[in-house]
Amino acid sequence: MKKKIFLYWNTIKYLRLKQLIYRLRRYFPRNSPSAFSKSYTSNIPLKWNVNRNYKKKEILNDNEIFLLNLKGNRREWSSSKKSLLWQYHINYFEFASDILTEKEADLVQKDMLNWIESNTDFNKAPWDPYPTSLRIVNWIKYYLNGNPTPQKVIDSIALQASYLYRNMEYDLYGNHLFRNAKALCFAGAVIKNKESAKWLKKGEKILSREIKEQILKDGGNFELSPMYHSNIIEDMLDLVNIIRAFNLKEFSEILEEFIETLPDSISWLDKMCHPDKGLSFFNDSVLKASMSLEELKSYAYLLNIYTEDTFESGTFFLEESGYAGIRNNKFNLICDTGLIGPDYMPGHSHADCLSFELSINNQRVFVNSGTSEYNNSSVRINQRKTESHNTVSIDNLDSSEVWHSFRVARRAYPLATEVRENFISSSHNGYKRDFKNRIHKRQWELIGNELHIKDLIVGSMDIATAHFFIHPQIKITLLKSNYLELKFMNEFICRIKWLNGDVMINDSFWYPEFGKMEKNKQIVVTFHTKNLTSIIELNK
Repeated sequence: MKKKIFLYWNTIKYLRLKQLIYRLRRYFPRNSPSAFSKSYTSNIPLKWNVNRNYKKKEILNDNEIFLLNLKGNRREWSSSKKSLLWQYHINYFEFASDILTEKEADLVQKDMLNWIESNTDFNKAPWDPYPTSLRIVNWIKYYLNGNPTPQKVIDSIALQASYLYRNMEYDLYGNHLFRNAKALCFAGAVIKNKESAKWLKKGEKILSREIKEQILKDGGNFELSPMYHSNIIEDMLDLVNIIRAFNLKEFSEILEEFIETLPDSISWLDKMCHPDKGLSFFNDSVLKASMSLEELKSYAYLLNIYTEDTFESGTFFLEESGYAGIRNNKFNLICDTGLIGPDYMPGHSHADCLSFELSINNQRVFVNSGTSEYNNSSVRINQRKTESHNTVSIDNLDSSEVWHSFRVARRAYPLATEVRENFISSSHNGYKRDFKNRIHKRQWELIGNELHIKDLIVGSMDIATAHFFIHPQIKITLLKSNYLELKFMNEFICRIKWLNGDVMINDSFWYPEFGKMEKNKQIVVTFHTKNLTSIIELNK
């Protein structure tokens, strides 16, 4: 009982007072929206840019839909048989914003009308503020893209915006609140009724504050997830699009900030992607759940926001975000030397301090395990644990106390970080607990054609293990007890050896997408002493 009290205290103490108040409000019925006799829409402006660069293949037929690698009834808006994440995704209506044919438009229109008839209880999942925010935006995009939109749908958008206005996610903040505000701006720009001006004003107020809070000086999103970073780039591009299209003069300062920020944010994402242009897996990040780097660049270009399209060799350091890396034409190393995320919103954080990912010859080789679900399950908790990442676990502990689906109690903080050409070094205090002053130090150094990873444990410990997860397409050959060769399609990738450690190769899983897992191998190296050196040889 005492342990549980400390766990809750070490989780709650980081939250803002407003978060706690709004968290308690969730135990009461939600605020009801205003009733409108009829809402009107502005004319579709010629300046609205239809983004055709992002097409989700979700619609299967009139009855089925494919979401999160799972088939389902396309009009099953709320079901105990499906995960909450799946229910959220079907209620996003993302497929409504990229219609290409009249048949698709007719099908989505039927979906909208069915949703309106089926969802009248404001306290069920389809009306949760987050899916409501995304649905408002996607229904408005459907309208702005020139698709026939019944008055009943327009009236429902107004009702949803009025509901959202009264049920903002101040219990969570972060990407949730940002998307709440974005939805109010879209609705306020397009819908005309007695309340729409309030939606615009509230959206503008929140965005003007959150852009400064959530976008770091290096262009990164403060949740430090490449996937959620991609989402906020899409959000900023959408907002640039709607602000320009409707000439929202009260948003002039926000527009200026977005235009100034976006090139840096896209450059940040470029550094956090592998040569295959896919996201690296730090914190909650997966493939195919957000717009890709290339899709975002294309959307930015459509809006006359230009970014550099060059691969820069050398060492980089995103200092405010804490990510660093070394890149050349042979390999791409990305390292996490920073915080797990904002203290008051660590829900998408993993215990992955000082983890890394590495591609060699354009092929992912060393990969963090990824994320496949958000359920409160052993799978979800295991995916967030230190032992599911390419880093070191001390005394079988996690560097940050991840628990439940989105909670963190005691968490790691980075100590001294040094980055120079072909050299990255950092440390953290995540194991400094239970009256033991344990510090993990790690450095990566490129020496000729070898990458040296040196781990040092400072303070008393009983056991330390280093974890290395190998991409499913990489095959491992044991040359000696502490010496391995890795191949991709029978072609040499690298060799890796360890000094001062015992090596084991275990079966494991890689989770590259929501709802998907692939078998792979995990290398576990047990320290002989407090030092371990791993040498990755890029040539035979």
